[in-house]
Amino acid sequence: MKQHQLTRLFPVVAASLLIMVLIQACSKPKKCETNSTFSLTVKNTLLSGGIQFNVDRDFTSINGPGEYSVAAGESITIDLSAGSHVIKARSVVTTCNGNRCSISVTAKPDKTIEHPSCAAATLVY
Repeated sequence: MKQHQLTRLFPVVAASLLIMVLIQACSKPKKCETNSTFSLTVKNTLLSGGIQFNVDRDFTSINGPGEYSVAAGESITIDLSAGSHVIKARSVVTTCNGNRCSISVTAKPDKTIEHPSCAAATLVY
């Protein structure tokens, strides 16, 4: 009697295993898994002025190459390689009075972030 029950149960178990294998074989890895990246969102909470930031390097000048800019009240999301990164940021405010304008640049403290693949991080300035 037990042999007959096992014989009837075998096709159900085999079909279940086959379905599980097919589901795993058909699923594609996420882009962040393939590229080993995570997402960093930088939010600018200033009422006026922008935030400029660099990843793992110093500033070379105002609006230098490789810098990211975030306008007042906005945010930007970038992908970074998994691991540890140092974010260097500064606020840049332009004020004008008549025909004369001045730019005020204020450095923000460096922030170190470390995340694995497919994680998400947010920095608020």
